[in-house]
Amino acid sequence: MYGYFKKNADFDLAIEVMEKLVRSLLILHGAHLDGGNDVHHVIGTAYHNLGVVQMWASHFEDALLSFHAAVRIRTHCTTSNSTCLSVSLSKLGIIHFALDHFEDALECFEGCLKMKLGLDYTSSGELQNISSIKVSLDPSSLEVGKIMNNLGMAFFHNGQYLKSLHYLTQSLEYYKS
Repeated sequence: MYGYFKKNADFDLAIEVMEKLVRSLLILHGAHLDGGNDVHHVIGTAYHNLGVVQMWASHFEDALLSFHAAVRIRTHCTTSNSTCLSVSLSKLGIIHFALDHFEDALECFEGCLKMKLGLDYTSSGELQNISSIKVSLDPSSLEVGKIMNNLGMAFFHNGQYLKSLHYLTQSLEYYKS
C-alpha cells in the first residue's frame, strides 16, 4: 500500500481508507477492547497502520492518537506478541520526538529497550547496567542499536548530554558487533 500512495502522494486518501477501516472494525466488533482476542489484535494493527500513514503525511498529532490507541490495545491483547507492541511503542516515541515531547519519547524508547531485554516495559525506573545488553540479546539484531540511537538523540535534545553520549556510544558499539 505504501508504494502506491507514496508514488501518487495521496496520503489523504490513504488516511481516509484507514480511518474507515478502523471505524468499521469498531462498529462490527465493539469499542470495548479490554478483553484481548484476535479481533482486538487486528484493530490494534489497523490503528498502528493508520498512524504510519499519518506519520508519512506529517500529521503528527493524528499519528500520536493512533499510536496511543495501538499501544493501548496491543497492551491488553493477549494474542499480540511483544514485537507488535514494541514496534507501536517505537513509532509512538518517534512521533513524540517529532513533536518535541522528549520526555515522552524517552519513556517510549526505554519501554522498547526493556521489552527487548524481556522486562516489563511499564515498570518504572531507569535501565541499569546498559553495557550488559549486548550479552542478553541476539547480536544480529540491529533493532537494539536503533533503539539505543533513538534514546541517545532524545536524551541529547532533552539536555542530558552524558546519558546521550552513553546511549549513542552503545549504539555504535552494537552496530560494530
